[in-house]
Amino acid sequence: MVQGRWHSGSIRNISDGGAYISSFRGEQFSPSEEIFLVARIRVLRDQLRGKIAWVGPHGMGVEFHATNPLD
Repeated sequence: MVQGRWHSGSIRNISDGGAYISSFRGEQFSPSEEIFLVARIRVLRDQLRGKIAWVGPHGMGVEFHATNPLD
């Protein structure tokens, strides 16, 4: 969720500090926007909050907030 709207995307790379997310529909995002992720993979049982760190032509880098558990 960005700016109160849900968007589709695919997590391509993830670590304790962030993730690379590719966008399916070519939405326009800006660095520093807050993001709320709901990941549908087994290793992530919690929802994640962060901010968009950078935006590229095929996706974006997300920096997680320090309070996200990735255990």
